Amino acid sequence: MNRFFLLFSILFFLVLENLASDAGRKNSGAKFIPKRNCIFFSVSFSPLSELVISPIRFYDTPTGTDVWGKPYSASIPYQAYQYNIVSVGLEPRVNLMEFGNNEAIAITAPVSFGIGTSANAKPAFVKGSPGFGSIQVPLIAKLFFGCGATRLSKKKFGTCFGAGFEFNQIGINKTVGERHTNKPFYLPCLTTGIIFKKSKRWLEINFKYGFGRRVTQEIDADGEGIMDNDGNTSQRNSRARSIKFTLLFRI
Repeated sequence: MNRFFLLFSILFFLVLENLASDAGRKNSGAKFIPKRNCIFFSVSFSPLSELVISPIRFYDTPTGTDVWGKPYSASIPYQAYQYNIVSVGLEPRVNLMEFGNNEAIAITAPVSFGIGTSANAKPAFVKGSPGFGSIQVPLIAKLFFGCGATRLSKKKFGTCFGAGFEFNQIGINKTVGERHTNKPFYLPCLTTGIIFKKSKRWLEINFKYGFGRRVTQEIDADGEGIMDNDGNTSQRNSRARSIKFTLLFRI
């Protein structure tokens, strides 16, 4: 995962360097300081298309009592997931550099709020804390080509792709249970999208994928060792993830 993200980042900056070199050769006057016409806002809408899974965390949790009635505890794995009914938000964007009318490098921060409930990610293997609502705040560097790259683009079709990091919090308001273990977490993320011009407005269909490091789990939700179907010692591998399709309407 880390190697893939590093490779993508290197490729991203190689493309950036190539664009800058082309701009220099063409003497296009690429803008490095954002101006008012380089700032954009879009409304985001994700119906039934956002899934967020938290990383595994271990908490010292009471699991029973000994023969004298004294409680004892174990390090229990907790992991939750949330599939939102809908997510809505606002995406501010600043073009840091523009190369002609159809190429740009930008920073975006698409803040969104999700309506849905969190639940146990894998019963029997982990515990989870039910809650309601989510928030996601990515910070992403993006390359834009064609439609939507700048305000002066005359293209009817465009593409974009980028990389960055995202802040996630699922199950914000605890609904049931004695312990609230839905803590915020951060993930590296990749994104790509296609952009159309419709009635003098841009419509972007965007896909974003966030991914955490893989964690190996050897203890189940009851504090016992994980066993396979033959009764042999086993383990479970899992990672935090976020998957999201979004419709973006420029305002």
